Amino acid sequence: MKFSGIILAGGESTRFNNNKINIKIDTVPLFIHQIFKLSFFCDEILVVSNLKNQMIIEKELEKIDEYFNLFFSRENILIPQTRIILDKAEFKDKISKSIGPIAGISTGLIEAKNSYSIIQAFDMPFTSFNLYKLLIEKNKKDLADIVIVKTQKGLEALCAIYSKRCADFLLYNINKKIFKITEVLPYLNVSYIDEEILKENKIDKLNFFNINKDVDNVIMENIWSGLQCDKLLNVNNIYFNNNYSKVIVSNRWAGFFYRGLNKVVLVN
Repeated sequence: MKFSGIILAGGESTRFNNNKINIKIDTVPLFIHQIFKLSFFCDEILVVSNLKNQMIIEKELEKIDEYFNLFFSRENILIPQTRIILDKAEFKDKISKSIGPIAGISTGLIEAKNSYSIIQAFDMPFTSFNLYKLLIEKNKKDLADIVIVKTQKGLEALCAIYSKRCADFLLYNINKKIFKITEVLPYLNVSYIDEEILKENKIDKLNFFNINKDVDNVIMENIWSGLQCDKLLNVNNIYFNNNYSKVIVSNRWAGFFYRGLNKVVLVN
C-alpha cells in the first residue's frame, strides 16, 4: 500500500508574532524536517500552502539537498517528488476569512495520487517514526477512511491518515460553513488509536506538541537543545523508502525521530 504525505503549511499564524513557516530547527525549516520524516513512508509529498507562504516554501525547497546533508549521509537516496499545492481558490471566493486546516486537508486529498494520505501539520516538531508506523499499521489492518489518535485532550486530526473519500465530506461541510474537521467523522469509517495503544507502542505525548504561540517555539528550542538524544538511541543505519538504501543519521535527529525504538528499522 502506497501513501501520499500531505504537509499543512498554509496557516495564518494569528497567535504567533511572526510567520510560523519561518521556524527552523538547527537552521533547517521545520516544514523541511516534516518532508524528511514523511519520506520514510510516502512516495509523494504535497506541501499545501497559501499565497503568502508559497515563495518562502519554494525558496527553501531549492536548498533541500543542502539541508538533507546536515542530518544524513546517503547512498542513492531520493526524496519523493515534492509539490507545492495552493489551497483551493473557491474557498476564498465563498468564505471571507481563513477557514482553517480543513481547506488544506481537502485540497491535499484531491491532489494526492494515492488512495490514502498521511496528513501532517508542519508545526508539530516531535512526531516520531513510531507514530507514523502505528498509523500505517492500523490503516492496513482496518482499511478505514480515517485513522486518528484519541486522547483525553481530544482528537489529533492534524497527524492522521485520511482516505480520498474524505474529501467529498470535507468539501460538503465547507460549503455548509462547517469548518471543524471532526464534524465529518460520524459519516465515515473511523479507526481510533487510544492512549493505551500509544503506551504499548512507546509513543509519548511529545508527538502531539505543536507550536501555536511564541512561547511554544521557545519550548521547542529548549527541548531540542536540552534533551540528551544520543543517549535515547544509537542508530547506526536504517533503510529509507522502498529502496532499502543505507542511511546514517545524526544522533540528535535520530534520537527524536526514533525514540522508543531499540533496533534497526526496515521500512516496507
